[in-house]
Amino acid sequence: MAKFNFSSSSPKKQIEISGFLGVDFTSSPEKTDMRRSPDALNMIRDTPGKNKKRSGYITEYTFSGEINGIHSFNYNGEEKFLVHAGTELYLKDGDTYTSIYSSMNDARSSSAVLAGKLIIIDGGTMISYDGETVKNIKENAYSPTIIIGRSPSGGGQLYEPINMITEYRIEKFTPDGSSKKYYLSADDLSGLSYVQQKSSDGEWTYLKYNIDYDYNTDAGTVTFFDPPAASTNGEDTILICYRKENSEYSEIINSCTICTLYGINGAMDRIFLTGCSKYPNRDYYCQMDDPTYWGDTWYSTIGKSDSPIIGYSIVSDCLAAHKANEDSNANIILRKGSIIDNEPCFPIAGTYPSSNAVATYSFGTLDNEPVYLSDDGISAITTSDVLGERFSQMRSYYLNGRLLAEENPENASAVTYKGFYMLLLNDNIYILDGLQSISADGKPFSHRQYEGYFWQNIPGKFLFTNGRELYVAGREGKLYRFTEEAGFSDDGVPFESYWEMAEFFGDDFGIMKTVTHISVMLDSDADNTLVEYKNPDSEWEAITEVGTSVQDKILSRKIHIKNCASAKFKIRNISDNDFKVNKIQITFIDGKKIK
Repeated sequence: MAKFNFSSSSPKKQIEISGFLGVDFTSSPEKTDMRRSPDALNMIRDTPGKNKKRSGYITEYTFSGEINGIHSFNYNGEEKFLVHAGTELYLKDGDTYTSIYSSMNDARSSSAVLAGKLIIIDGGTMISYDGETVKNIKENAYSPTIIIGRSPSGGGQLYEPINMITEYRIEKFTPDGSSKKYYLSADDLSGLSYVQQKSSDGEWTYLKYNIDYDYNTDAGTVTFFDPPAASTNGEDTILICYRKENSEYSEIINSCTICTLYGINGAMDRIFLTGCSKYPNRDYYCQMDDPTYWGDTWYSTIGKSDSPIIGYSIVSDCLAAHKANEDSNANIILRKGSIIDNEPCFPIAGTYPSSNAVATYSFGTLDNEPVYLSDDGISAITTSDVLGERFSQMRSYYLNGRLLAEENPENASAVTYKGFYMLLLNDNIYILDGLQSISADGKPFSHRQYEGYFWQNIPGKFLFTNGRELYVAGREGKLYRFTEEAGFSDDGVPFESYWEMAEFFGDDFGIMKTVTHISVMLDSDADNTLVEYKNPDSEWEAITEVGTSVQDKILSRKIHIKNCASAKFKIRNISDNDFKVNKIQITFIDGKKIK
């Protein structure tokens, strides 16, 4: 906080600033809190009230193709760390990476863990990884029984929906004892897989082609050489499994690019997919705990067809689908899973007005709030919003002065890492601190705002974290990792950091003043730290020099900035050393009233 000390025997006054917060790129100079910075670079909160220079990064590995996805999977207590680069899927093996699959789509990938498997989608295919083996999901896809109680000539009862990712289907028949020809519900088949008959003791046995039956794929019929015995109790005793081409269905699922987990009563036991360009306002969900079964009736149409689903949030026990440009700005559509007529159902539970979501990979959770990048900045939704008490809330007021000027916001990527929401956009990282927020009456603080930080020159496409470490998917196949091992260098190159003070007006902005002294207390080595001020030509000029001797980590210098209405100072670190600002003290003398 800022403290003013007055003396009756001296005209000198002092202001001491401590308890530092984050940046403020948005407020006007006269309204900026002295504890915030209008332009701080490569700093991060250490403990509340103290900020430090961020750690650097190293190049962990360079792949032959562009990095499209990073995925982490816990297998029997061991982390499996995978990187999708080009068309290859690599598994981290010690200090290197080994390709374990070579048929990926060369496009951005996403993943979810369900039923003990890592499921990866890439807009062209869907694969599963069980910790040992990678397979195309269709290889072990569930074959649904689509009809039961069917007579040889047709009819029957619909039982399970068609599986969109496999050609295999099953139909069960109730024999009449006289019919040899059995009609399937489809013709123009891709092939017949097998035929089974249930014996009197309840066992299913395989019948033999050309010995027990023949079939016609064009007509969709199976002809038995001897008519199967009639069912004595009306149960199905003939099972026919066949293949029917459904490439349009499989293309829909495989072309999806966005996934999340959700289920009945908020259980995370189904994968929801969206991002198919043909149906941008639809999403599809799988069977509970079974990512190999995607029923052709298990989908929802959400809002207008020309407004795609951008991403998802979980709000209480509801699934929130984020859209853009919906009528009346109802861009968040809520669904709540339930069981209706013994079937899972995810009907719309409500909508509420919100800012347009703009970046698919910007969704995260900060301090138990779902947050995402919108056209108003970083926005949040809360449980109270679901009750209709207020609209979505902007959380990035202090960052917006710079964030909203960024180009191509749809390319943003975000993670939540150690209490921070970190958003990478155009090689800049914008950060919200979940441990530091304010709430106050009156705009723009009529709701919560998080303190913010800003990093620059982070050459990457997207961020990833496994909870312990922070990674950047760089260009040209480079995988970067932030680590204390790097010190304060990025890939061996020291980077600059600084803390620019808010404009100093003294205790009365209407009085000219002369600044006579500045002291900076650091919690780190000060040998490569400069204290600078902005001279009358609006250029930064050094007050101290590199290597200035210090006592008790305090940089202290007499200065003479005469008859100024305000003054601006910057504390800048230009080395690969640590840098923490603890306190700043300015001594000044009031002059004449500004006329």
